[in-house]
Amino acid sequence: MAKHQNETDALRAEVTELKEKVDELQKSLQTSKKGRRERTGIRRESPIKWFGLPLFSIALGPNLETGEIMGHAKGIIAIGNLATGVIAIGGLARGVIAIGGFAMGVVALGGCCVGVLASVGGVAAGYFCVGGVAYGVHPVGGVPIKIG
Repeated sequence: MAKHQNETDALRAEVTELKEKVDELQKSLQTSKKGRRERTGIRRESPIKWFGLPLFSIALGPNLETGEIMGHAKGIIAIGNLATGVIAIGGLARGVIAIGGFAMGVVALGGCCVGVLASVGGVAAGYFCVGGVAYGVHPVGGVPIKIG
């Protein structure tokens, strides 16, 4: 009888240990309601500052700590879901040179772009512009619309 009791106690201890390990694994995966692993974003910034802005800033994806849905990079060179800088690269890019899905700047390159001086994209607006639909003073493209 004592031998049977010892085996039962050993099995219970193993079961308890396995349950604890499963709980730890579930916590470490940070599963969402859909059962997928939560993606964490990337945040990097240069320690070098110029005119109060970091030399480069990278902000991609969600930030679970601050509750941001998408990254907003601000720097001389900015790369992010939203990017604001002298050179901006992102889904929505704003800068002197802007490259992105929607780009606004002095020179803009992207799917839909507005450039004060020049723009190149699917839909482009600016002084000099090249695109499928180009709207500006000197437009070139599939549908050029000249103003002025």
